[in-house]
Amino acid sequence: MRGGVRGFRIFLACLVLGVAAIAGIGSLTEAVLAGIRADARLLLGGDVSVHLTYRSANDPERRFLADSGMLSEVAKLRSMARSIDATKRSLIELQAVDDAYPLYGQVALKPSLPLEQALTDQGGTFGAVAEAAVANRLGVSLGERFRIGDTELELRAIIERQPDAAFGALAFGPRVIVSQAALAATGLIRPGALVNYEYRLKLPPGVEADNWTRQARAAFPDGGWQIRSSADASPGLQRFIERVGFFLDLAGITALLVGGIGIGNAVAGYVASKTAAIATLKCLGASTRLIFATYLIQILAL
Repeated sequence: MRGGVRGFRIFLACLVLGVAAIAGIGSLTEAVLAGIRADARLLLGGDVSVHLTYRSANDPERRFLADSGMLSEVAKLRSMARSIDATKRSLIELQAVDDAYPLYGQVALKPSLPLEQALTDQGGTFGAVAEAAVANRLGVSLGERFRIGDTELELRAIIERQPDAAFGALAFGPRVIVSQAALAATGLIRPGALVNYEYRLKLPPGVEADNWTRQARAAFPDGGWQIRSSADASPGLQRFIERVGFFLDLAGITALLVGGIGIGNAVAGYVASKTAAIATLKCLGASTRLIFATYLIQILAL
C-alpha cells in the first residue's frame, strides 16, 4: 500500500468537493427561497397584486378591488429625468404611489420622514424621493429641483430601502417615487405610453388569496388581469436563484463524475502495478477470492 494514497489524492478531492458542493448549494438555495417566502408580502406589496398594462382599472374594476380590502395603486413607467438647465439626464424607473403605499413595510428615507410628507405639494411644487444615483447623475442636492416630463419636482429625500424593490422586472435605471398627482402633472400619461399599473390588496382576515383570485377571474374574465399572490411574490427572482442553484449543482455533479472516473482509472492502475505480487500469491496457492478480498480491502482503506 506504500504510495497508494498519492495516486488517489486529486480524485478523492474531486469526490469530497463534489459532495460538499451539492449538499451546500442545495441547502443555500432552499434557505434563500425560504427567506423569499417569509418576506413574500413585503416583496409583493400586498396579499395579492393585480397587474394591468397600458390602462388603469375602470370604475367597476376599481370598485371591486376597493371592496375586497385595503387597496394601494402603483403606476410604473420608464422616463427621463433632467436637470433644470437640461444639461444632464438620467433614465429612471418612475413610480407613482398613493397615500396607502406601502401596505406592508416602510420606505426608509434619508433624511427620515414619512413618504406622504416627502411627496406632497408644497407651494405649487410636488416632492420626489429618489435613489442616490439620480441625484449624482443630475447633480442635484436635497431641496433642489429637477424635471420629469412637463413638471419640476423637488428632491426631498434619498431612498435607502424600499420593501418591494426586488419585485417585478429588471430595472433599467434608478428609482424615483412621486405621487399620483405629480405623475398626472408630468404629462407622461398619454395614449400609447407604456405604463404598468399594479393594484395591491391587503385582504381582510380569513380571506384566502386563492379564493379571492378565483372570484376576481370570474368577475372579470376578459379584464386581462395578471394576478399574483404572496405564494409567487417574486417569480423572476425565484427562477434566477433556482437556475443558479441548478448550474452549481451541475458543477458539483461534474466534479463527482471526474472524481469517479479518475478513481476507477487509478484503481485499475494500482491493481496493474501489483501484477507481480498477485502472480506470486497465486504461485503460493492463494485463491482468486482471497486475492480479490485482499486488494479490495486495500483499495477501500485508501
